[in-house]
Amino acid sequence: MNKGIFQIMIYVIPSLLILYVLHKILQSVGIVETKKSKEEKNKTIKVINSDYFNPNYYKTVLHKFLDLEVSKRYAHDLRVAFSGFGTDEGAVYSTFKKLDNKVQISEISSSYYIQYKRDLKADLLDELNESEVAIVYDIINSLKDV
Repeated sequence: MNKGIFQIMIYVIPSLLILYVLHKILQSVGIVETKKSKEEKNKTIKVINSDYFNPNYYKTVLHKFLDLEVSKRYAHDLRVAFSGFGTDEGAVYSTFKKLDNKVQISEISSSYYIQYKRDLKADLLDELNESEVAIVYDIINSLKDV
């Protein structure tokens, strides 16, 4: 091998390794976005822009209504999941998995507001990180529209 190329490689390869490690470190602390973090952010934005959390949305569409007591219970389950030390993400996911359609989220939002004078979407976004909101989005997205 040419002596000049060998000398260049001695400097280039360690520099590339240092850049690679630095890039990975910046990704791990969130300074550089990964493909996964971009997808999670996009899902969070979709939850933020969703009408399904509007407490009055369910009144605008024909659908299978939740029983009022069931709606109150789901609202209570979510409030309990958000309360105390830390959030019980499993309880949040479980509650959303019980729904038949996306519009029922609005009914729960309405019950949540009536019972606690709090916005369900705001509490959800406050209590969960982006990857957890992305899981909620995936659950919601799997539900029927109406």
